[in-house]
Amino acid sequence: MKIHRFTVGMLSTNCYLIQDKGKCAILDPGGDFGVVRKFITENQLDPTLVLATHGHFDHVFSAGDFYREYGLCLNISADDMDTLNGAAGMSYDFTGDKMDTDFETVAFANGHEFRLGDSIIRAAIYPGHTPGSTIFETGDIMFTGDMVFRGTIGRVDFGGSMEEMKRSLIKFRKTEGSYELLPGHGESTTLDREKADNPYLSDAFLDVR
Repeated sequence: MKIHRFTVGMLSTNCYLIQDKGKCAILDPGGDFGVVRKFITENQLDPTLVLATHGHFDHVFSAGDFYREYGLCLNISADDMDTLNGAAGMSYDFTGDKMDTDFETVAFANGHEFRLGDSIIRAAIYPGHTPGSTIFETGDIMFTGDMVFRGTIGRVDFGGSMEEMKRSLIKFRKTEGSYELLPGHGESTTLDREKADNPYLSDAFLDVR
């Protein structure tokens, strides 16, 4: 498996291309479709899957392009469909850009597994940033979306809930193992580093006694 990161759109979203056995999945298609398409073409890859960690516009802006070009539906948590339905309006309000909403979606539930080549990508729902925020896990890698970043967490004032975020963070920090974390914005980090240094995973912030 190989993972390629593209920093896309006006909000510098991390769009990831996961490559395995000549096939690829696109995770968080947040913009700059032409750049990703060029990479797919030049490397003779077969795109078979489009995934979203959540439905904010900066993570799904190019979903229509992937649907039109490759016939791929957007896979997103059933709990985040309302967020997705508001993405076009949010895009226009934030950037003035009109988002193409002419694409199909497939809703998944917590624990759903996707196959890509020889790899399995598992979806785990962690509400907080949005109601259906999802972490995708494959091997020793977690794609954390806008839930956990290096040294901080995602905001909750665009359809999220701090109460749910804290519950999700308590659950998240119980995760065992050595994982690389690939977030929706910014640089990668590790689970061990965030457990040790991220103030939002501390007992004090989470009101754990």
